[in-house]
Amino acid sequence: MSQIATLSILARRKAWNTFCDTGDIDRLQHLPPHIAASWQRSRECGVDPGLREIPVEPAPTIYAGRTKQLDDAAGQVLSLLEQEIEAASILVILIDNKGTVIQRGGNLAMLRLADTINVVPGAIAAEHIGGTNGCGSALLLRDIMPVDLYEHYCEGFFEWSDVGAPLIHPMTHELLGVIDLVRWKQPLAPELTLLAKTTAHNIQSTLYEWDQRTHRTLAEKFTRYDTKHSGPALAVDSNGLIVTANDACARWLKMEPQQLRGRAISDIRQFGLELPETITQSGYGEKGTEIALEGHDKKALLEPIRLEGETAGVFITVPRSSVSRHKRGGPAKIHRWDSRYTFNDIVGEDPSFRAVLELAQKAATTDLQILVCGETGTGKELVAHAIHDASPRAAGPFVTVNCGAIPEELIASELFGYEKGSFTGASTTGKPGKFALANGGTIFLDEITETSFAFQVALLRVLQDGEVIPLGAEHPVAVNVRVIAATNCNVDDLLEQRKFRSDLYYRLASISLELPALRDRVTDIELLVDHVLRKNDCHIKLDAEAASALRQYPWPGNVRELAMVLDNAALIATNEIIGLSDLPVRVAQAHASPNRVGSKNSDGSCSLREQEYNALCIAIESHHGNVQKIASALGLARSSLYRRVKKFGLEPRLQGARQRR
Repeated sequence: MSQIATLSILARRKAWNTFCDTGDIDRLQHLPPHIAASWQRSRECGVDPGLREIPVEPAPTIYAGRTKQLDDAAGQVLSLLEQEIEAASILVILIDNKGTVIQRGGNLAMLRLADTINVVPGAIAAEHIGGTNGCGSALLLRDIMPVDLYEHYCEGFFEWSDVGAPLIHPMTHELLGVIDLVRWKQPLAPELTLLAKTTAHNIQSTLYEWDQRTHRTLAEKFTRYDTKHSGPALAVDSNGLIVTANDACARWLKMEPQQLRGRAISDIRQFGLELPETITQSGYGEKGTEIALEGHDKKALLEPIRLEGETAGVFITVPRSSVSRHKRGGPAKIHRWDSRYTFNDIVGEDPSFRAVLELAQKAATTDLQILVCGETGTGKELVAHAIHDASPRAAGPFVTVNCGAIPEELIASELFGYEKGSFTGASTTGKPGKFALANGGTIFLDEITETSFAFQVALLRVLQDGEVIPLGAEHPVAVNVRVIAATNCNVDDLLEQRKFRSDLYYRLASISLELPALRDRVTDIELLVDHVLRKNDCHIKLDAEAASALRQYPWPGNVRELAMVLDNAALIATNEIIGLSDLPVRVAQAHASPNRVGSKNSDGSCSLREQEYNALCIAIESHHGNVQKIASALGLARSSLYRRVKKFGLEPRLQGARQRR
């Protein structure tokens, strides 16, 4: 929009006074049309022209789905402009499509000025709340919105000039939010408008690149996924757009595959599937979720796909047997020897944990034996299931054996089988062992270090020769089985104490995976809490004290203990809030009030650099090294926070704060 007239500050102030007194828009013919129209809308919405602070939501929103993508994309782009923005004393504001501030940036002086009018994460900058302003009005109009000083509707913002640029999703054309560039006590300048347009374009380009990369990855994964299904199947991204579909799906819908790609699945009416607004907020967190297809006597199976810890899309299949299964009532039964989990079912973003999972995913593509180590409750069996599911043996059986639960005298017959009449009490028909049942697939030997030396010798022979000899049999039986073993013991100690055979260890541990304890991945607790409660279909939340206790408790039983504690707490909690009193005493006692670190030199004698350093130190200690919370408290993107931590050499302090939690 172009400004058709330039008014002096006094003239604009007089125009504002006149409009506030009379509401007569006809007397504002010298104002730019877009400003005059916005003032009229603000008055009709009942916005207080004397407003001096932007209202803030009582509880800050937890951002997910498209909003989080926008937040991350903006953070990446703004990190490249950080020096330019700070040097020019520009305040950057990012709002979502509801008008809520989700990110801000600028030098410390600008951030402090923003605090005086409540421009903080969680503030509502929509035009119907905050009157005429660059970001809120651009959101409403879906267009560039320059607002100069006294052109703001609310008196509290007369010292600010800003330009809001809308952010449109490059593939769905949905309005995602607005990027707003703001200056204090400076009139609008053409370069600010140009920078706002360029920044918006770069954010949209980043989103497009991410979506294209995600589409390529989903398509690659779908190629392998599709080989397991003979019925219609397709992949949909987190925006509800079809990435790819198999020939069976195209034939079923009587369309060409290329006609499906890039279409919103909700537009394919003959499919009959209405997904939620965003897959990432759908709650379809578990593999095998069923959803009815409108107009069909069928149900579709949904499998959410996670990439880098985020739900990137969903694979949808329509099993050929779904009609008969629907008529019988109830879902199809999972075969006793099928794997039940994939890597998408494993929750955790801790770097050390993700590194183990990445190695496990690479190992899955090989046929090497694997030893999974970790304390009880860290998810060893879950990882074993996922490895099998991602392996070339996925179509074969996955057989689990808890070696520690089988008496020593029975373990050989249990694993290798026996012929009829081979011992007193034996079945008259004999019985195949677990290795025979796992033929063509994978056998998971949990608590392998609990076995006797005699059994270890027999197992070593199976691994070496690829055959088993059932009890009472005269000839060996060939088996083609991959072995994944697990232990919660320190194998090095057992080898040194000669309680576990070294030759068997070297056979089993072609690849060794060491799962970290939960106390070593505290940043994952919040994710795990959300996953457990959502899995149990709970709408319960934790209060601050309970959440603090969960972070500080050492969790000797790891994720299994955490799930048990949450199940019990959810059962006894009132008002859908888990408090400290709902937790077991041992967990509740771990809660300790954080030490408060007071700021100093409040008289302003510190330099700007010293003030910034102090602000960082206080935030690090107050939020126990939680990067997301520190960034939110300071109104910074995470990339900007990391840069400032490095700038001041505060990495050890950040790490120490994490360890003290």
